[in-house]
Amino acid sequence: MVLSLRINPVFSFGVLWCLLLAGLPALAQNGRFNVRFVQKSINCTDKKLQVQVQVKAHSTGETFRMGNANFRFDYDPRQIKNPVLKTEDAFSNSDPAKDTNYDAQTLGKQEGTTLATASLNIFYSGSGKDARLVGTDWLSIASLEFDIVAANSCIALIWHTDQMFPVTGLSQVLISSTNPFTYSTKSVAAGGIFGNQCILVAPNATLTGGGSISLGQSATLSVAFTGNGPFSFSLSDGTNVSNTSDNPKTISLSPGQTTTYSLSSVSNACGNGTASGTATITLAGTTPSEPTPPPPPTSPPPPPPSALSISIADFDPGLLCAGDSVTVAFSPTGNFGAGNVFSLQLSDASGTNFTGLSGIRRLGPTKVRVAIPPA
Repeated sequence: MVLSLRINPVFSFGVLWCLLLAGLPALAQNGRFNVRFVQKSINCTDKKLQVQVQVKAHSTGETFRMGNANFRFDYDPRQIKNPVLKTEDAFSNSDPAKDTNYDAQTLGKQEGTTLATASLNIFYSGSGKDARLVGTDWLSIASLEFDIVAANSCIALIWHTDQMFPVTGLSQVLISSTNPFTYSTKSVAAGGIFGNQCILVAPNATLTGGGSISLGQSATLSVAFTGNGPFSFSLSDGTNVSNTSDNPKTISLSPGQTTTYSLSSVSNACGNGTASGTATITLAGTTPSEPTPPPPPTSPPPPPPSALSISIADFDPGLLCAGDSVTVAFSPTGNFGAGNVFSLQLSDASGTNFTGLSGIRRLGPTKVRVAIPPA
């Protein structure tokens, strides 16, 4: 029986956790892994964001052959939602990977109001009597696509590390014989690099430039952008520029008096962004005019993903059967409300379809004991 346990704060959502009770072999027995997100593309017209999930060995002496894996991360469903697998680039029998040593990947998700957790899962089969080596170069596992909900602040993708429940975990394939094909399995230690991503979809713009001129001459202002063009912006004197792909964008102005300019607004197809900076054009014999302040933002940016979490402490059930009892100790992190209620749930062998457990006996403030129900 493959078990998966989770503890759910009632105020938000269930958390995915699948215990890797069986894994598979590696080139060396001391493999260590690093993971990261890489932005692949943003389509502001269709409101789509694509990212790659990438993995590599921590060093040349810590390479390994990939077995089973669960890559878990959090995101804010007020910014992005509905992740789907667009391409399975490695460790899958699906296109474009086409590796018969693995089954098709899956992507599970649970989206709450302010926090969502997703798990990209790899399943080793050994059908091709081998396992793919993870070396020291970054290797794309899969491309994920999200719907963009709101893009007026940095879109954060935050890894569940080996210290954050439910953890990101891998097993390695240790091949002992090729004829006949036999192998054993062992977990892969984390190398310490969990490359989170903060993606700027809506633009940031910074105004610089200016200088000293005589009457009738012009000076150049420059607007530099981050984010995805084309860009539109307005200056405090009423100058408007629409749909420019130049970065930076330069503007020549010839004021009749010393003038300090600021950016009033900046936007792209994904929405309004953040404008900053000033530039002064000084005309001999005049004093600066005050810049027109930019309008207040129409709405505050959403807060970052919640820092609340619950971890299972020192839990190693081994092999459990229906009717067995198990003690589960847990440790909440963050400021939970006094009225929060937690539930203990059990999944099926696929790590999904969680159901609540009854007959839970409390052993202390953070420890319970529960019987495993019939399958």
